[in-house]
Amino acid sequence: MPLYFQIAEGIRADLRRNNIPAGSKLTTEGHLARELNVAPGTVRQAMQFLAKNQIVVRVQGSGTYVA
Repeated sequence: MPLYFQIAEGIRADLRRNNIPAGSKLTTEGHLARELNVAPGTVRQAMQFLAKNQIVVRVQGSGTYVA
């Protein structure tokens, strides 16, 4: 299973577990990359996967939000 997919599933599970409401802003990709000790591109790929599956909404210049 690719690392980006594992990260995406972890984020999805965390959103469900903590019952984070729609519209809540997520931490930055850079912060997540440092926290998880992975390359920023891996986190970016995970966020793209989540956006494609309508779990999050990415707003250029603003951030990533729970859909």
